[in-house]
Amino acid sequence: MKLIAYLRVSTAKQANEDKYGLQSQEEDIRRWCTNNGHEVMGLSSPPEYVDKMSGATYADDRPALIAAIRVACEVGADGLVAGKRDRFGRGAEWIGVLRYLLKQNWEKSGRGGKPPALYSSDGVGNDDNDEIGSHIYTAAMDMFAS
Repeated sequence: MKLIAYLRVSTAKQANEDKYGLQSQEEDIRRWCTNNGHEVMGLSSPPEYVDKMSGATYADDRPALIAAIRVACEVGADGLVAGKRDRFGRGAEWIGVLRYLLKQNWEKSGRGGKPPALYSSDGVGNDDNDEIGSHIYTAAMDMFAS
């Protein structure tokens, strides 16, 4: 698969920390893509699609995420990949919004078939053509996060 890498940290401080900073996310994405035979785009130095803001920030206020979605649709990528699912955002509503934006941009591109999907390098909640399983995972994460 051809995937577009997306990275996000909540604060500028987190970007340089060991917790789950940009370097850790990039390494996890590269490793997962290599181990699974996927082509990854957007991990030049520095990575192209990086937002430094809370995961609760609205999609239209996250320029790197919007750019990654547009590019994925323009180049016919199979999906977006993040280090962990929560890098895209937290909650079922967020994942639903992202799927809608991917579908909308895919249709605008004039491409047929399925729009790009969402993947994480830990493999948790990956779409993998299993929308029901992905929705169940997202809903479960919402229940236990509060």
